[in-house]
Amino acid sequence: MMRERSSFEDVRLVERFLESVASALFGSAWFRVINFHVRKNKGKSLTELMFENPREAGYAVLAIIGGGKTQTRLLENIFRNHLQKNLGGSIDEDLNELFEAIIKNDAEKTKEKLIKIAQEYIQVQLRRL
Repeated sequence: MMRERSSFEDVRLVERFLESVASALFGSAWFRVINFHVRKNKGKSLTELMFENPREAGYAVLAIIGGGKTQTRLLENIFRNHLQKNLGGSIDEDLNELFEAIIKNDAEKTKEKLIKIAQEYIQVQLRRL
């Protein structure tokens, strides 16, 4: 029972993080639209899919926005630049490991890195309030 709760909390943390970053970069509706379509097509939220099958989650997002390698690199660069601006250069290693884990479809590593980055990002945002 405790593991389910922890897993739910991890999902909520990462969803808040992704929604916050997406809102800052693309506007407040972007994440909700993407998440709605992923849930509709895959039966689970984007975060849940990232935790279970990161490569499929990436493909799902690209299918929704209509993209390929160029769009993938663009999204990665936008995401990376935003996090570096907000968290500093110390985030580079974690981001490199996150993107590598997604490419390798390493669900555990993806989850671990997303949670770590989300915790840091949320804490920085709370300090700014």
